[in-house]
Amino acid sequence: MKGRGTRLIILGLVLLLVNTSGGSAETRKDFMELVFVEGGTFIMGANGGYKEESPEHEVTLIDYYIGKYEVTQKQYRDVMGLDKDYDAGEGDSYPVYNVSWYEAVEFCNRLSDREGLQRCYIIAGENNWDDYLRNGQPYLGSNNDFWGEKRDFTICDFTADGYRLPTEAEWEYAAKGGNKSHGYEYSGSNIVFFVGWNYWNANRHTHKVGRLMANELGICDMSGNVNEWCNDWYGKYSAFPQVNPVGGEECHSRSVRGGSWKCSGLSNSFRFNGVPVHYLNYLGFRVCRKAN
Repeated sequence: MKGRGTRLIILGLVLLLVNTSGGSAETRKDFMELVFVEGGTFIMGANGGYKEESPEHEVTLIDYYIGKYEVTQKQYRDVMGLDKDYDAGEGDSYPVYNVSWYEAVEFCNRLSDREGLQRCYIIAGENNWDDYLRNGQPYLGSNNDFWGEKRDFTICDFTADGYRLPTEAEWEYAAKGGNKSHGYEYSGSNIVFFVGWNYWNANRHTHKVGRLMANELGICDMSGNVNEWCNDWYGKYSAFPQVNPVGGEECHSRSVRGGSWKCSGLSNSFRFNGVPVHYLNYLGFRVCRKAN
């Protein structure tokens, strides 16, 4: 009996250690839940729609992870230490918006720091966000052009294991369901009301993330709620096949994808652009990471 009691005590300690370590991993997952996207080849863009979506072209991607949900207001506050001004839906589980592209990439850097990962972004040639701010606002320096864009040589290191914004190609492949795609017009359905909060069903404000149907990969809100910043400089498509494309050359604006509460239903291939210093109450983001 004595030996059995000792074994039971040891077993209990082992289970306690397992549960403790498992809880830590689960907490990290709960903070920023990611979906694995197996790489593959797909047709990006669309012919016959908006001219910005053409020409269709073949794209091949390697494996990666992408956020199951858009970054929420609570997640943004926890990482950045501040709230934004919310005038189109407010709450811990609502998507963050009124976020510039620069703030989105700084969030990615700080989240990488928080989890002990390598930063993906060098902002304005430095890793110091405070040096980039003047009176709490992004400083444009003396090289402003008409659009208010600072040509700051912000660099993304795609070899780093930290968080970043998805490329346009990664975003569209995930929205279409990756290699599990059923060919839907919207992300998870041919009926936008099932998968996206938009002008017709959102009642003029955002909604808690993940309340509508997920797509084939289990990703939510890619066809509605808020539009999403992507990593790329915005540029015209090429008709030639590409492997892991990262967007156009430096220009005035960054790529934006997805639908939002403020627009009608937008297909998986719809794309537009945004000046990276601008804040809009229908524009947020989700995060991405390399798979290995």
